[in-house]
Amino acid sequence: MTYKDKIKEKENRQRYYLLNKEKINKYRKEYYILNKKKEQEKNKGTNKNYVLKYPEKANAKQLVYMHRKKNPTLYPKICFICENTNKIEYHHADYTKPLDVLPLCKNCHIQKHIVLRGEC
Repeated sequence: MTYKDKIKEKENRQRYYLLNKEKINKYRKEYYILNKKKEQEKNKGTNKNYVLKYPEKANAKQLVYMHRKKNPTLYPKICFICENTNKIEYHHADYTKPLDVLPLCKNCHIQKHIVLRGEC
């Protein structure tokens, strides 16, 4: 398949989706309801692999989650950079200090990692 064919195929898929959006979303919801258990089983191994590959990260995330549940007032629900209140995540500068986190919205968190990786 050539590059032009791939572009055409993508455009056709997008056009089809826009024309059949309601039908597709209805199908996805029905599929999820019918196959919920199967999907959960399929995703179980993914978390185990992550924990085995990055034990320090997984431990830090779990500690913040548990600490946030017990002490919700200690964790602001507003982005430190843009002051957005949607989709707040907690950025670890150092995983050896798991409770030392920076509250960031999803967009600012992504940008922070891009800067840290030196991709900008």
